[in-house]
Amino acid sequence: MKAAARMDTTRVSDIPFQEASLDIWERKYRLCTKDGTPIDVTLDETYARVARALADVESPEVREFWYERFVWALQRGAIPAGRIISNAGAQAHKPATSTINCTVSGTIEDSMDDILDKVHEAGLTLKAGCGIGYEFSTLRPRGAYVSGAGAYTSGPLSFMDIYDRMCFTVSSAGGRRGAQMGTFDVGHPDALDFVLAKREDGRLRQFNLSLLITDEFMQAVRDDQPWRLAFPVTRKEVAQENLDLEDAERIVWREWPGEDTRYVRNETGLAACRIYKSVPARRVWNVIMGSTYDFAEPGFVLVDRVNEMNNNWWCEDIRATNPCVTADTWVQTGEGPCQVSELLGRRTSVRVDGRLHDTTEAGFFRTATRAVLRLETAEGHTLRLTADHRVRRVVGYEMGRPITEWCEAGQLAAGDRVLLQDHRSGPHWTGALSEEEGYLLGMLVSRGRIEDEQAWLSLWRAPVAANSTYPGIAAGVRGIMTQVTQAAKAVSGNTAFAGWQEVPERGEYRLPVPGLFGLARRLGLAPGSSIVTPSTERTSSAFHAGFLRAWFDARGHLQE
Repeated sequence: MKAAARMDTTRVSDIPFQEASLDIWERKYRLCTKDGTPIDVTLDETYARVARALADVESPEVREFWYERFVWALQRGAIPAGRIISNAGAQAHKPATSTINCTVSGTIEDSMDDILDKVHEAGLTLKAGCGIGYEFSTLRPRGAYVSGAGAYTSGPLSFMDIYDRMCFTVSSAGGRRGAQMGTFDVGHPDALDFVLAKREDGRLRQFNLSLLITDEFMQAVRDDQPWRLAFPVTRKEVAQENLDLEDAERIVWREWPGEDTRYVRNETGLAACRIYKSVPARRVWNVIMGSTYDFAEPGFVLVDRVNEMNNNWWCEDIRATNPCVTADTWVQTGEGPCQVSELLGRRTSVRVDGRLHDTTEAGFFRTATRAVLRLETAEGHTLRLTADHRVRRVVGYEMGRPITEWCEAGQLAAGDRVLLQDHRSGPHWTGALSEEEGYLLGMLVSRGRIEDEQAWLSLWRAPVAANSTYPGIAAGVRGIMTQVTQAAKAVSGNTAFAGWQEVPERGEYRLPVPGLFGLARRLGLAPGSSIVTPSTERTSSAFHAGFLRAWFDARGHLQE
């Protein structure tokens, strides 16, 4: 027989703590009043405070259940992030603090306004006790001309000094020293200055530094090739300097972060970058390795590999803001059309431009309750999305192909063109109901009626004119009657199929279709209604084709 399982009652607090552990708790995580009087008298009281704060977000009926389990886990060594231990349940004593350890800044655009805006955001973030990371390679290199100021810029590292002093000055909540991460693209003209920055005594001491290493750079190191240090050019610079964008000695096309619309980009989103200088890639590598050995910095972020392994690589860059859509948004999946609310918390495959891409086990996930915009195109396509959701705006055409740029939805203006997905390479999907059922229901909502739970379809010989006789059935109408008959037989299985009934005085032919009423009720469809219900959206591609064909047969017309 198996022994009955029992819960381990050993607690971490039963084991004597080292003096260093108690000192860390005292200095960093123990809750005290402003005069230093301890509120958490013991570690168990710290655990109880944190557990209560975590459990109180649950429904009232299960709060005690989760409180007991959180306390049990904490007492046995489950240690959450530092901001949670320090700040959870402490609102009465430090209401402006956060339980988030680390955050990432939005892209710092190459303008004084945005640089200072991000300093302000970072100061408030650090004050709340959070660490924060930024990328600074979006700022133009040292010595570049700033036309608005009529001067030459001091470069991104000088602005990093501002962030560094701000972090040193701002008092971080909970006794925590301010923490910042600064990243920098290895292809930026000031990349070597970034690598060597900490060799200068006292500089950037409030930062951890990491280089964004690309596959292109690593290949240049392997092949012992020159490495081109470059920065994007603006449309204004191209015009003023008459730059040849096809000149490979002066221009290289690269991925570049941010949404700055001043830069020249091609149809794939690559930015035209002016080459400032070329140096041997292995020399750059050796400088990086020497600095890492001497100062333990900069670190490496293999940015291309990160994006390859990102589960949303096909629709986003990891440096982008979090794109959100509403739960009722329709998404084309391997299972057919689904709403986002149906895909929460489970693995699925999502179709993008005709190709299927697998999600993780978590699938879609809930983020927040936020204000949304309604994006509507002239063709009638609509999407509800947050203002920071990125879409591809068409900025021009080259040899008939659209040139696009990523743009936040909140930045769109009336008349802008946006690029839609192209599913024509994968137009079929499985699902409920057949093409014949779709055709009959399409005819019902456009040319039918329901009487006493019986669905009737109607067709007319020809338009009625005053004091005229009825002509014979036109070839087009006869063709539709044949299509309807074949579909009705397929759906009803020829059971009690009466066929078309003529109403001579009206020039009308009517067809009762057994079972069609129940099918219409199941999908929520009604004669004369142009509303396509969610149940109709979830059907197979064959059903969609039949439904739309019936609409066109009954009501459509060609227009040049």
